[in-house]
Amino acid sequence: MKRSDYANMIDAAAQLILRQSESIHGNKLLLVNPAADTMDGLRDAWPERSLLSWSLHARSHNANDVTDFFTAHLTEPLDVDGVIVFLPKEKKLVAMLMANLAAVVPAGTPLWLSGHKDTGIKSQLKITHPGWSPFTKLASGNHCQLVQTQLNQSHDFDPEAWYQVYSVPTPGGALNVTTMPGVFSADHLDAGTELLLANMPSYVGGRVLDFGCGAGVISAWLAKNTGVKELFAIDASPLALAATARTLASFEVPHECIGSDGLAQSPRRLDWIITNPPFHTGKQIDYHITREFIQKSRQCLRKNGTLLLVANRFLPYRDVLADTFKKVDTIAENSRFIVWRAC
Repeated sequence: MKRSDYANMIDAAAQLILRQSESIHGNKLLLVNPAADTMDGLRDAWPERSLLSWSLHARSHNANDVTDFFTAHLTEPLDVDGVIVFLPKEKKLVAMLMANLAAVVPAGTPLWLSGHKDTGIKSQLKITHPGWSPFTKLASGNHCQLVQTQLNQSHDFDPEAWYQVYSVPTPGGALNVTTMPGVFSADHLDAGTELLLANMPSYVGGRVLDFGCGAGVISAWLAKNTGVKELFAIDASPLALAATARTLASFEVPHECIGSDGLAQSPRRLDWIITNPPFHTGKQIDYHITREFIQKSRQCLRKNGTLLLVANRFLPYRDVLADTFKKVDTIAENSRFIVWRAC
C-alpha cells in the first residue's frame, strides 16, 4: 500500500503526521494519546520504525502489547528518539503530560504535537512548558496543526502535585474525592450524578458496579452509604482509574478498579450496575456507546439484578431499556436529566 492509502485509515491529526514523515525523524518513537486506529495505521505505514504508545483510553489500548502503556503516569526512563503527542483538549492535561515526559525521555528529544484546531492547538504556540523549548509550527491541513519542540532540560516529575482532593456534599454526607486533569467532572459534582445520588433506592447491596466511574464519586457514595459487599469501578481512562483508586482508599469495602472500553472486562453475576454513562466519542454525541452498554449490562447482572442509570433527557434510551429489561421505571427527573431503574 502507498503511504496515502494508510492515511485514509486514521484520523486527521494522524494523517497530518503521516504527510510530514520526512520531518519526523528517529527510529524509535513514543506516541501519546493515539486514537483507536492510529497505532495500527502508523505501524503499517512505518514498518521500519519501532513505535511505543501511551494510551489514555482503553479503546486504543492493546493489553497484549508490552510496548503499550495504559497508565496515569510514566515512571521509568524511556529510550526513545522522539515523541508524538495527539493533543487532548484540556490544557491542564497537556501540561501534566509534558511535565511527565520531561522526566522520562532524554534531553534533546524532539516532540511533535498534532491536534485539531478546535482542541486548542494554536494556543500551544503561546505556551512554554518547563524544560521544553517554545513550540514552532511545522505544518497544517484538514483543520489540524502540527507543532514541534525539543526537551532542553530534564525535570523531576511529582505525580502528587497533579492530584486534587475536594469535598462533595451529597444526601448521604460529604465525600472527599480525589481527581486530576483529564478526569470527568474533575473539580465539581456533575448535575446528573447529583440527581442520581439524591434518589438512590433505599437498599443497594451485594456485588455492585460503577460504570464510567470518573473520579469515583458514585463508588465512594456506595462505599459509605450502602450494604455493598464487593464494589467494582470501570472506566476507559487510566487517569480516572487512578483517581478512583485514591478516592476509595479510605474505605474498607473490597473494591477493584478496572480499565475497560464498555463492559468487555466487567465481572459477571452483579446485583447492581449504577452509572452516569458517557455519551460522547471525542466531541461527537455517540448514542451507540450507551445503547451497547445497556444491551450488554443484562448479561453482567444476575437474573434479578438491577440497572440504575442517569442520562440527559434528550438521549433516547427508553426503547433500548424496554427491549432489554422486563421492567423500566423513571424514579426521578428534572428539566435536564432522567434517572431510570431497569430490572
